[in-house]
This record gives sequence, C-alpha cells and structure tokens, in this order.
Amino acid sequence: MKKWVWVILVILLASFSWAGGQVEPEEVTLEWMQWMYGDDAKIYAGVIDEFQAANPKIKVSITEFSYSDHYSNLEVRMAGDNAPDIFRNEYGFVMRYEKNDQAVDLKPHFPANYWNRFWPKLMEFCDIGGGVYGVPQMTDTTVVFYNKDLFKKAGVTAPTRVQDAWDWDDWESIGRKLKAAGAKYGMAGATYGGTCWYYVSWGGGFVSPDGSKPYMNQPGVLEGLKRQKKWFDEELEPISTLWQNPDNFEVMFSQGLIGMVWSGIWMTTFMDQNVKDFDWGVTFCPGGPGGFGLHLGGCVNSISNQSDHVEEAVKFLEYFTREKSMDTFCQQGYIPADVDLAGSIVYKNPAVAKTMKVANEAYGEISPMIVTQYKAPNLFSMYQATMEDLGPYFLGQVGLNEAVAKLEKDIADIMKQ
Repeated sequence: MKKWVWVILVILLASFSWAGGQVEPEEVTLEWMQWMYGDDAKIYAGVIDEFQAANPKIKVSITEFSYSDHYSNLEVRMAGDNAPDIFRNEYGFVMRYEKNDQAVDLKPHFPANYWNRFWPKLMEFCDIGGGVYGVPQMTDTTVVFYNKDLFKKAGVTAPTRVQDAWDWDDWESIGRKLKAAGAKYGMAGATYGGTCWYYVSWGGGFVSPDGSKPYMNQPGVLEGLKRQKKWFDEELEPISTLWQNPDNFEVMFSQGLIGMVWSGIWMTTFMDQNVKDFDWGVTFCPGGPGGFGLHLGGCVNSISNQSDHVEEAVKFLEYFTREKSMDTFCQQGYIPADVDLAGSIVYKNPAVAKTMKVANEAYGEISPMIVTQYKAPNLFSMYQATMEDLGPYFLGQVGLNEAVAKLEKDIADIMKQ
C-alpha cells in the first residue's frame, strides 16, 4: 500500500512540475528593424512601453538605420539568415518579399474581417495571391505648398476644393504670375527624383495599365515633357531640382525663392519650422488628362519568415496598428491606413491640420494608374533610369524622341530583372 502511495505522490509532483513549466512562458524579444523621422522614436517608445506593460513576457527592441541604408542592410540580414522578426517597408516593396519567400503570410493569424478596415488601394499591395504579407501602418500623398504673400501680390487664389484643382495650363500660368510678382522661380517639384506622378497625370506612366509593357511614349506624356523642358529653359523652375535631394527645393521655397512647390505632406513639419518670412498655404496638385497622378506612399510592417516568434510579432503588430496607436503616429502629418480613422482623426497641430485637410480630400482622387505603377517590379530602378535618360533631353543634349526611346528600352530591361 505504501508503495502505491509513493507512486501516486511522484506522479502528482511530476504532473504539477510539468504543468507549471508549460503555463509560464519564456520571455521573448522581438527585433523590429526600421528607419525613423521626426517624433517617430518618441512615439514608438511610448507604444512599446504600453505593449510591454500589457504583455510582460514580450519585449520589443528597435534596430534603426537611415532610410537610405535600411533596405540594403535588410537584404544583407535576410541573405545571412539573420533577419529581424519585424521589418518596416513600403507598399511597393511587399511583393518583392512575398516573391522571394521572405515574409510570413499573415492572413491565417488575424481575424478574417481584420483587413476590411484598411484602404482598399493599400491592400492591393499587401494581399497577394490570397495571402497577406504586411500590416498597413499609414499612408501619405502629395500637395502643393504655396507662398501666400506672393499669391496675394500676383492676384492668385488657391483652390479649396479638389473639384476646383488646377490643370497644367493653370500651373504654368500661375508660375509665370508668381515670377512676375518677385519669385526667382514660379514653381518646382512635379518631376523631382524621376517619379512617375507627372507622367501618369498626362495619361502615361512607366508601365501600361495592365503592367505588361513600357508606357512613356504616349502623346500626353510627350506634351508634358515638352512643357517641363520649356519651364526649365525659361527658368520658371530650377532644373537642379530634377536630380538634387528632393528636400532642396523645399529649402528654396522656405527662403522665398520659389512661389509654389509640389511636395509631400511629410514636409509639413519642415515648413512649420523653417518658413519664417511669409505665410504659407496648402492646395491640391494639378490634374491632367490622366487624372490626379499623386504619390501613394506610406509604410507597412511585415514579419520575416525567419522569425521564431511569429505569434508574438502578430500580437505586437495588432497592438501597434490599433486606432489609438495609429492616431498618435499620424498626428505627425500622415493619413491613417484605417479608413474610418482617416475620416474621424482630429489633428492637434494647426499646421498639420492645414495640410491634412487638403491631403485627405485629394487622397480619394488618386488615379488607379498610380497603383499599377507602384506595383511594377523594381520601381525605384525606373526612377533612376528616368533621371538618367530624360536629364540630357531637359539639358538640350538629345532630342525628345531619342530620350523617350532610350527610357522605354531601359524600362523594358528593368521589367525583365
């Protein structure tokens, strides 16, 4: 009898010990790799502190690189089988990570209706082949910042409704008035950095509507290129901004040298802090035959398929993208990725509120052709090719047809990579 009592006690103690070991989870540290601007670090620290307080067994550590170094370092980490658990990227990059089997399909890890909260145009990038490979964080677009003092002197009134937005004839006409009113240059920014926005508004783009072939040799695009060259030739716009760091023409605007600039909403804080000698306003970017070719930007967070802590990473991303956290982050001057929040968010900073009133209205008018461009393979290589191939035309070194033919060939080669 005593023998059986001891056997039962041993079994009970073993069971108790085993159960206790399984119930108490081990502490996990998630590595989140990203770049940061503005108040990102402070905001992220606050969200992480709140998350860790609610989930004491999950720690989150940020690995930060500059934007220019982020992707190259991420690729090195992935190639070395040492990828972070979570990595920040952009909508146009998600397909690359899905194609290379570098991101986790998140669809099984979230409720089926979870994805309905996000802008459909953003989910077009994240939802690939029935799987979802990133959680949208925020989005952004482009607007026109203008010098109110010069506008008043030139007798120009900026549109306050998107249906009254300028076309490219207006853009040129107003640029001339601003130059006559005292600006060194009337306008800048529509073609900076080799981006596709201007060409989409003229009815073309890097790739065709079905994404199968180059699409720059279109009548509207050729007209747009002729106009842009004329603006450079007549010094309505500084040609240096075509290649320089995009922030450079915003600096010139803040110094009163340019009357109006096509730029990103992310430059609002810069304007608020650096424009000292005049009042500035915000209005809509011009539209053209192809509609509004506006920037469709923003960030998405993906989970690496090398992560050993997928469930914990999912829990953090779900917390990070809840309305409260998203509202806090977007107060810097971004459009929430959550459609309902985008319609209800109240921006506390008056300068940000001024920009976002225009941005939120314009965002709904972005041409579907922009989505097609941003889904093109190796989009940033197309930006580089555009600067290299069109630059000689704008400088008068080659003819228009020669420049466009070379660009289309280069785009075709990029599409094959």
